[in-house]
Amino acid sequence: MGVIESAFRQARQSALDYLEVASYSQFKATVVRLKTDPLLRNAMTQHGRGSATAVIPDCITHCWIEFLNGVALPAYQRWRRQLRLGWLDRLWLTKLSVKFIG
Repeated sequence: MGVIESAFRQARQSALDYLEVASYSQFKATVVRLKTDPLLRNAMTQHGRGSATAVIPDCITHCWIEFLNGVALPAYQRWRRQLRLGWLDRLWLTKLSVKFIG
């Protein structure tokens, strides 16, 4: 069970991942529902066992490597090129204005 939280919702793959509650009364009702509904409880348990592989350290490491190499590093390199070009442009304009003034 979890509170209504955007990070949890973004990571959610299925309604069987977790049950959301917004109040204590909803929490109590959800606990009763899980106790009295063995089909839901078993479905959530089986789903949890199947999706547990996504949180294995090797899997998480692989996801971070893909993100860093595929998204973060290229974005950083583009940013550095833009920064460098901006610096060169300013230098060029400064030299150009010195030529016209002098």
